[in-house]
Amino acid sequence: MSPGSSALGDPGPPDAVLVQAAPPGPDGRLSLGVSTSYPLPVARRAPLVIAEVNHAMPRTLGDSTLEVDQVAAWIETDRPLVVYPAPQVSEVERRIARHVAEVIPDGSTLQVGIGATPEVVAGALGDHRDLAVHSLLVDAMLPLLRAGVITGARKTSNPGRMDLGEIMGTEPLFRWVHENRAVAMAPSTVIHDPVKVALLHRFVSVNSALEVDLTGQVNAESVGDRQVAGIGGQFDFVLGASLAPGGRSVIALPSTGRAGELSRVVAQLAPGARVTTPRYLTDCVVTEFGRVDLRGLGESQRAQALLRLAHPRFRDALEREWRERDHAF
Repeated sequence: MSPGSSALGDPGPPDAVLVQAAPPGPDGRLSLGVSTSYPLPVARRAPLVIAEVNHAMPRTLGDSTLEVDQVAAWIETDRPLVVYPAPQVSEVERRIARHVAEVIPDGSTLQVGIGATPEVVAGALGDHRDLAVHSLLVDAMLPLLRAGVITGARKTSNPGRMDLGEIMGTEPLFRWVHENRAVAMAPSTVIHDPVKVALLHRFVSVNSALEVDLTGQVNAESVGDRQVAGIGGQFDFVLGASLAPGGRSVIALPSTGRAGELSRVVAQLAPGARVTTPRYLTDCVVTEFGRVDLRGLGESQRAQALLRLAHPRFRDALEREWRERDHAF
């Protein structure tokens, strides 16, 4: 669904939208800089748009701009952008990243979600070639850009450029993207569209989760029936990857949570837990204990494979719970 719509129908545009933008460029338009995914389509529909024109905001290229006459009023500022520093990385995440890197061939277009587990994958890709980036650009990718690992040379749609909705990082990344022709910003209606994602050969999505059950259902947004996060783009990108030639999707997560007190591989999702990615779309799951490919596996085969990804001290209990639910291996 596009921003401003819902399953119950389109409620119409918002009454007013506040945006942050770079100063007008040579064309006189206002670039929304590091974030176009949701702000841009909403601002284009709103009857009242008020802008903070921040001289610290990089001017990004692509579909990132508003006409000046679309903005009712603005105030000029010169203040640092909110930074998104690289997450702290543990040895568990490094082990996960090495397993994920095996799934990513040279020439892939890579989409990663937010957080330590997916982002650390970038650090394991130094020996890859001609990668491309889709949707999100983070600090961890800057060394790959400077080393010529990320080039977009083999990208089948918009080659040589990164189609992005969000840029999240620190000042060096913000300086790098300023008026950089390798960057093509776009709204979420384009970036998240599974049909457009499916045009990208060798598209690989890497996202995290709170838990995965033994059938392959993925929950990335709730603890039981308590919503703790949004769906983001995970479902869109997993679906797009399933349609793309040579596409793969990876759900990467540590095997345990709460300092090792609970298993994030579970026999069954808790009552009320949200299903972010349904089992029929789940492709590859990775923990620090390895990788399993679920496509083409039956229910019992999936359970056996996913048990191997659980922490050893939880495996026996998970197997017992699986059998107690009248499942067989």
